[in-house]
Amino acid sequence: MRWKYKLLLFWEALTTVSNKTKPRVDRFKRWHLGLLLLVWAFSLMGGLLVGFLGPAPLLLTKWFAYECPRDSHVWSESCTGEQMAIPGSVWTKQMPEIKEANRFWGLSLQPYNRNYTDGRERSQELLVAVNMSYLPVPDSGVWHVRVENLIDEVYVHCSPDETQSACDLFTLIFQMPVVAPIWNVSVAFLNESNFIGDVAFEFSTGAIKFTYLEIIVTIFYLIVTFVALGFVVYHSKQFPLRDWSLEHKFIVVLQAALILYNNPLFTFKFLPFGGFFAFLNAFFKIGFLSLLCLYWLFCLDKLSKDHPIQKEFGFAAPVKIFLVVGFLVLGLTMYIYQSVVEVRDPVYGVSFDITGVLILFVLVVLMYMAIILWLVFISLLTIKDIYRNRLLLVRYLYLFLPTIVLMAYSIISIFTGSFIALGSSAVGLVFFYTLYNTYVPIMALGFLPLSPATPEVPGDEVASLLATPGSEDH
Repeated sequence: MRWKYKLLLFWEALTTVSNKTKPRVDRFKRWHLGLLLLVWAFSLMGGLLVGFLGPAPLLLTKWFAYECPRDSHVWSESCTGEQMAIPGSVWTKQMPEIKEANRFWGLSLQPYNRNYTDGRERSQELLVAVNMSYLPVPDSGVWHVRVENLIDEVYVHCSPDETQSACDLFTLIFQMPVVAPIWNVSVAFLNESNFIGDVAFEFSTGAIKFTYLEIIVTIFYLIVTFVALGFVVYHSKQFPLRDWSLEHKFIVVLQAALILYNNPLFTFKFLPFGGFFAFLNAFFKIGFLSLLCLYWLFCLDKLSKDHPIQKEFGFAAPVKIFLVVGFLVLGLTMYIYQSVVEVRDPVYGVSFDITGVLILFVLVVLMYMAIILWLVFISLLTIKDIYRNRLLLVRYLYLFLPTIVLMAYSIISIFTGSFIALGSSAVGLVFFYTLYNTYVPIMALGFLPLSPATPEVPGDEVASLLATPGSEDH
């Protein structure tokens, strides 16, 4: 039973938060803080610059059913393509060759309104039949059928803005990961349409150069994170676990979680059957963001408390945990739901179940915004409680100001399409990796405890800048 006793002691030390140690930020001098902020600003600007110079994430190829001179969308005798609105017409095309490093490929369909000038809005349910076959090895000549005469209804809507205007676009095929290099696709409309003219087909796939950029960025930050984790562990070994502060314990957990965020198993998701590793990649990233939210909620709240944090574990703690766990579960549910739909139906897929994915995305965003609003509420209460205590105020500003930067960019990412999305552009990829991989070490430099041998010698600490008459040291 000795192992149970040791486990109990470990759990007690892990859940007991001490105020015996002082964070390093208490002894920061002005030039320390200035240098740290300067290095962080240059790191973020460097991430933006590399992102702007990086490759585009997608390669696009577009074809039209009407093969007319000057890409006209009005059928004439000089056109040689297919009139898709006439039953029996079949559009067939061999897709460009793709590789595992392309990550995915898709085909979208966008009808064009005929040359009507009456300004009427038009819509119709179309029956679309799709056939897909593939070559498992290029130049093998042996085609394998993947989808044969799959029929589904598509709602086509054309707005009356202008003649020959493009109607709503929808995704016809989406496949991730890549399971074969060469695909042949044929598409036909089974019912007649009196307003659809030309049809645009757009093939999209991930750029291989973008994949290489993602691998390089991931490996670079994995190395940086392992070095930072080694520093954190080496410094932490000087203190018994029960003497660690709440911030100290969170820093160790976040630094370890950052390794998972950078994902050492990242490259496995490019394999033909790498769906599990793609899920792990999403789980690690959403899990890290959830831990970060817990860190903000608990540590900002702790700064306004003069007593140990375990006394504060009232009703607020379960609510915080519920919000963060809800965010984690909803985020993973959204990813799993989207992946299952795409695997179950590589033709149409999310295109015909976009409502479910959109509802889950809105719920994830609402949960995240609830966490942000709680953080703002806690921050306003905390500054009111500690503004007369210069040391606590320094700790608060050191935690709050970088956190505001990170939260601001995460909110911006919701509107730019890169929220939880993992690499929607080169700028988003490099910048967010840089942001998270520099934020946690900055927190570690400030909130790891001072060495036991650090002398108590007054200097020009940042706290002295904030000193006010009658202020008290913590």
